[in-house]
Amino acid sequence: MTLGRLEAFLRIEVQGVQQFGTEHHWFPESCHIPPSRTRGHAMLYVSLFGSCVLQVVICRALLQREKPGWYIFWSSLAAIILPQCLLSFFPVVAIQAVFAIIALVFLDVPRHGKRLYLAGTFVVMIAAWAVVLFYAVEKQNWYADARGRFPLESLADRLPPSASRYAPSKPDDEKRLENLESDALLHSFQREYALRQLHENQVNLFVNSPGFGVMRVSLGPSLESLEKWHRTDTPVTMPGVLASPARGQSPEVIPASPARGQSPEVIPADLDELHFWGVVDFVHSGGFGYIRDRGHVAGFEPHGMSRIPDPSRLGWTVGTVELIGLLRETPVVYVSPNLPRMSELRAAPTRPLDPFETNGVAALIAGKDIVTEPTESGARMVGSIRAAKQCLACHEGSRGDLLGAFSYSLNPAR
Repeated sequence: MTLGRLEAFLRIEVQGVQQFGTEHHWFPESCHIPPSRTRGHAMLYVSLFGSCVLQVVICRALLQREKPGWYIFWSSLAAIILPQCLLSFFPVVAIQAVFAIIALVFLDVPRHGKRLYLAGTFVVMIAAWAVVLFYAVEKQNWYADARGRFPLESLADRLPPSASRYAPSKPDDEKRLENLESDALLHSFQREYALRQLHENQVNLFVNSPGFGVMRVSLGPSLESLEKWHRTDTPVTMPGVLASPARGQSPEVIPASPARGQSPEVIPADLDELHFWGVVDFVHSGGFGYIRDRGHVAGFEPHGMSRIPDPSRLGWTVGTVELIGLLRETPVVYVSPNLPRMSELRAAPTRPLDPFETNGVAALIAGKDIVTEPTESGARMVGSIRAAKQCLACHEGSRGDLLGAFSYSLNPAR
């Protein structure tokens, strides 16, 4: 059983060397070496051969030299320094050399006899293999457990076949979409890279080769990087008080909050920051995970708002935020007492868009990012959710297309 694990552990060494050589143009990609049991035996024999060569050097020094200490020291050190590949691909030989040097330091060969030191070198050889095998099994078990916690799953059943039922849309404010993409890249890169390492076969072939437990630990993903940006999918209840439409007021003017003593109106653009960070929170780019394609996604966390947007600096509070779904045959608004969360949409009731939302969505398709309307008790706003570059890995369509929208009701701060 142990020998079988060791063979499997060493077998992938060939693929690791092949991948490294291909990336550095040592040989063409067409040079494929299949992961066979024969290759596993070959790598086992190569590693054993290196250990035996070092052992022969030590034995020769003990038998032919009166004071073999420095000869053993420099021979062992050469096994580490000169062939650097030993550290990367055959660290068991390097570890054996280090152990031999340590044994030489603490054992006076002339006084205790060469036989004792010779026996000790065989113990050192076994110890070196035991260390590598220990780390090999431990790390392989960790990888297997991590892949079980973050498996590759399909998102095909969670998404409709089309990204948008509407005509392609291009935002008027390109900078806003660029900011969203920059934020997504900042928060998703580290976790995406860690999950890619976990699941990409060629990366694992390199990282999991014999050196991974001793020389390549830093190359593999860590639990911290895999769980980075993770958040609990807990519903957040909205304050409520849906604003009713006001009559005879311009939809481009939102009355100021009496509680803040502001000027007669608040420019709608001032609410754009509120909506932008609401979209950032909902998209939760840190939860994108690793997306090989739509049918193979690891570590994905459903989109959802985790906190109530705070426009208090404008003198307003958010009463409700409802998700307008545009990806299905008929646009709908998902009704829920909680902030929008994709994980509860299947069971959430829906309602048709009201006139303000219908007109607002039309304006968003035309290029606007927010549309506002004053009401008797406050204000309403519709804001766009557009496809950034990162969204296109799962959603069809083009960058800037309208994937959805938020319908807000705003109440004066008390």
